[in-house]
Formats: sequence, C-alpha cells, structure tokens
Amino acid sequence: MTRAWGAAKASGFRQPKPASTSSTISSSRMPSSRRHCVPSTAGTEGWPKKRPSHPPGETGRLEGMQDQGHRSSSEFRPSRRHDLDRLRILAFLLLAVTHTGNLFVSWGDWPIRSGYTSWGLERLLLFVSLWRLPLVFFVSGAGAAFSLRSRGPGGFTWERFRRLLPPLMGGVFLIAPLQVWMQARYAGLTGESFLEFLPRAWASGPSPQGFLGWQHLWFVGYLLVFCQLLAALHLLATRHPAWTRWAAGLMGWRGAFLLVGFVPGLLTALLGPGHPRSYVLYDDWWNLTLSLGFFLMGYAIAGVPGGFDRLAALRGRALALGLLSAGLLFTQDWLGIRTFIGWTPAWHFFTEGFAAFAWVTAIAGFAGAHLNRPASWLAQANEAVFPFFIWHLPVMWAVGILLADVRLGFPAEFALAVVLTFAGTAAVVCWAVYPFDPMRILFGLKPRDLAPLPELGASGDAKAPTE
Repeated sequence: MTRAWGAAKASGFRQPKPASTSSTISSSRMPSSRRHCVPSTAGTEGWPKKRPSHPPGETGRLEGMQDQGHRSSSEFRPSRRHDLDRLRILAFLLLAVTHTGNLFVSWGDWPIRSGYTSWGLERLLLFVSLWRLPLVFFVSGAGAAFSLRSRGPGGFTWERFRRLLPPLMGGVFLIAPLQVWMQARYAGLTGESFLEFLPRAWASGPSPQGFLGWQHLWFVGYLLVFCQLLAALHLLATRHPAWTRWAAGLMGWRGAFLLVGFVPGLLTALLGPGHPRSYVLYDDWWNLTLSLGFFLMGYAIAGVPGGFDRLAALRGRALALGLLSAGLLFTQDWLGIRTFIGWTPAWHFFTEGFAAFAWVTAIAGFAGAHLNRPASWLAQANEAVFPFFIWHLPVMWAVGILLADVRLGFPAEFALAVVLTFAGTAAVVCWAVYPFDPMRILFGLKPRDLAPLPELGASGDAKAPTE
C-alpha cells in the first residue's frame, strides 16, 4: 500500500501483481442437530470467581458458573457471532468494488484500464487499503477460534486442508490461466482460444505471478498456512491456561489498546521499507507478519470471554484514532513531503500500521454493537461469498475489456462496471458452481446435502472455508 502512495508507474502489458483481498473470513453454522456452540474443556482454568460485567450491547455469554467459584472453558459458551457473518460478507463485496475501482486509477500496473481516472476514487481506494486486508485476516482468525473450540486442533487442521486446498488448486490451474489469457488477448499477445492456451499455461510450470500463480488467491494460501500454525498454538494454549488468563487480564487493562496498536505500527516501520509486499509467502515479510498479527488478534479476541464486548466499548476511541492517523497520511500526501525528500520516513510506515489497527478495532467494535443479530439470509450469503470472491476478478477483467472503448463518463462507467461485475460473478456462482457438487467442492463449498440451513448462521462450527 505504501508504494501506492507514490507517483504513478508507467503502464504496459505485464502480469499484474496479485490483487489484494480480502477475505476469509467466516463465522459458521452448527450442524442441524444442534443449535448452540459446543464448548471445549481446555485452556481457561483458574478464571476469577467474579462474573465480569458486560457493557450494553454485549454479545459474549458466560454460563454454568460452578459453585466452587472457578470456570473451565467448558463453561464458556460464546454467543453466535452474526456480526462476523456480516463483516465477512461486506468485506468481500467491498473487495469486488475496490478491485473494479482499480480500472479507474492512474497508478499501479494493471494491464486493462478504463479511459477515465478519478482523483477522488484514488483517495478512497488508498483509505480502504489501510484496513481492508487486516480486517479480512482479523475476522478469519476470530472464526478460526470458534472452529478450534468445536473441532479441536486435529479436526480443525483437516477441515482447513479439505476446504481451502481445492479452491487454491482450482485457482492456480484454472482461474490464474484464465486471467492471463484475457489480458494477453486484450494486449494482442495471443490469438489462441482459452482451450488452446490452457495446456501451454499448464506446461509452463508454477510461478507466483505467472501462468500458474495464485493471483488474488494468495489470501487463501496464506490463510491455509496460518491455520496450521494456529492449530499448534491453540494446542499449546490449552496446555498452558495461564496464557488465557494473561490475555484476559491484558484485555481488561485500559492502556492495552494503545500498547497493542503499537505492534502493527512497529512491524510496519521495521519491515515495510525493506520488504515491500510481494504476495509470494517466502519473500513477503512485511505483509506476512502483519497479516499473521491481525489473524492472531482475531483469534485472541474470540478466545477470551468479553473480548468482543471490549472492542465495542473501544469503538469510539478507535474511530477517533483511525481518523487522526488517516488524516496524517493524507495530509502528507497532499503536501508532497515524500516527493520532496525523496524517500518514505519511518513514521509514515508506523502511522500506516497503527491506522490499520485502529480501523479494524473500530469496525469490529461498531459491528459487534449494531450488527450482531440473526437474519434468514445470512447462512446462504455467507456460503456464496467465497466462490464470489474466487470468480469476481476474472469477471471484472471481462467487464474491463467490454468497457475499454466505451465513453459514458466516469460516474456512469464506474457504476456500470460495478453492476456488471456483481451480476456476472453472481451468474457464474449460481449457474456454474452452485448446482454441481464437484464444482462446489472445487470452489470452497460443501456438497448440496451438507449446505447450510437458512436459519443458521452461527460462528460455533464451520460452514465456510475461510472462517
């Protein structure tokens, strides 16, 4: 994101960097035979006897307090997190809008662009890029905490491989070549049909940003790795209940908000200048470390009682700090300080990292206070949004090609591009993915006989692959 704040790069046809995402995010549904989260029995012995007070709008729930005055995690029954369902859906929809918006910016290296650019849209995309990826990983980590509690480390690890690996492979061997072929056809570099191009792409061998790269599905690859690390960490945490008590105590300390916020700021300041985002896992220290940090933050918030209530209580202060830090970044951009001195100061990187933390805290806090309510459509929407994420980018490229020579003016063309991207992606999911079990499995859904029920939308058990 820091590079995006700089001057525009000259465009030309070359394989674009993988689009930053979103995602995975998930809360989940319970099996139809059960209606409550299944508690675990490890990790929280020795909690204090006093029942913690919850602020208005609480969503966590502590039940079954023993007369002896101590709780185990078997008595911590977290409420179903409908706000996580909504955040996951909104994050992916926002992802599609922002990726479509990249067709209308003057910077970057995307090979397909509109004839229009918008200074205002560019500023909006820069603002959203501060917190979009951290929010995706935060909600993914929170959903993983619920899944670990119901499945255990072994079941969680297997479920993640089973649900994330097929979409990742489908993206590498089908979605990535499709996008490269569309861009090559647009640039006049090939006259082949996709079926003629595909064997040549497969024969080229894997490369992170080539014919067989994971493109925007880098998020799925990172999430798969993070989940395996988290399973081991969760196992250690259950064997050392003092860790849980320490996390709960830290969350109750008023100064913890600023203290934790300094961590992503320092990581960004230390790693950002020398390790720009590459999205290839093995040489992506800034992005890798920051993403893992927000993933673990989500896990920690969901793993202690009252965690989401604490976020709700902090939402006002977090919003104020988020506005302040974003304002500092945009003021520097407006003044042209980095252009004048010729380099990016460390405080700029620090402010970016702190802004990400503040905005994630504010968004999650407001969602917990106002969006944690059930709805009949949540389960189906939460299921459909993952294949929507997988397919939205190739559909967006097709829309970009279709509108490349259209001159409707920026507002009308941008609105049309967003509508066509949404409608085209929804059509692919509904007609090419949903009806067929092999396609459902390949793109991250359960078979039809295991699909989520309308009334469910809980976070206590996994129904979506990126929880």
